[in-house]
Amino acid sequence: MNILLTNDDGIHAKGLLALAGHLSKSDNLLVVAPLHEASGVSHSFTIFNPLQVREAPLNGFGRGYTVNGSPSDCVKMGVRKLAVHPLDLIVSGINHGENTGISSFYSGTVAGAREGVFFGVRSISVSLSLFTDEHIEHAAAWTARFVAAIRDNRLDFDPRRTFLNINFPSCKPQDIHGVKITRQGITPFNDDYEERTSPGGQRYFWLFGDRPSHAGPDTDEKAIEERWITVTPLSVDMTDTEAFGRLTGREREINELLNT
Repeated sequence: MNILLTNDDGIHAKGLLALAGHLSKSDNLLVVAPLHEASGVSHSFTIFNPLQVREAPLNGFGRGYTVNGSPSDCVKMGVRKLAVHPLDLIVSGINHGENTGISSFYSGTVAGAREGVFFGVRSISVSLSLFTDEHIEHAAAWTARFVAAIRDNRLDFDPRRTFLNINFPSCKPQDIHGVKITRQGITPFNDDYEERTSPGGQRYFWLFGDRPSHAGPDTDEKAIEERWITVTPLSVDMTDTEAFGRLTGREREINELLNT
């Protein structure tokens, strides 16, 4: 397969390099990653500044390039300018830190996979809670097997609207129970800003907080707490179908209300 690999941690991130090492053994690999750390940039892309593309050595793990932009920029550049052959799969990761629940809205890693859907290419994002060498190697090897299942058409999802968000729990690999297909959790963060003062007397703020542990059943948040690898199908269609049904039935009433 022709695979594009990206991330939001940068071209030299351990997770990306470990995954490149596995995927390059059996697939034609193109790596396009941000020049600098781009965590938390969500689905931003560059409009008002020029993008620079530079070759990056990858020790034989395929062709590597950096882009001075976001993961979305990297995928766009990879698809439009750098891929020699049509892409069969886009992989974003392995991210340093999980991206379950509403974290997926903030994540540059998840956005890299979402961008792939806009091109109709099968896409997955991969994130890891603990980032020791043991955990990275386990996640990279597991992801390579998952990619092989996609290659063999054993996983069915529509690449024009759906991508898969994969997360690994924070436990030893031997303590993982297996794989759970989950829905996305929506538990809000319990966060706030700590006010501090710089040595020069300037006031500034630092984000802190955590996520309350009351995740709903069948969610990625709950499953990862229970030591499962989570696979969550996410759609680029963000329409609330229930609300859509209710509101379309009241179009006439809404028009009459707004025309008064």
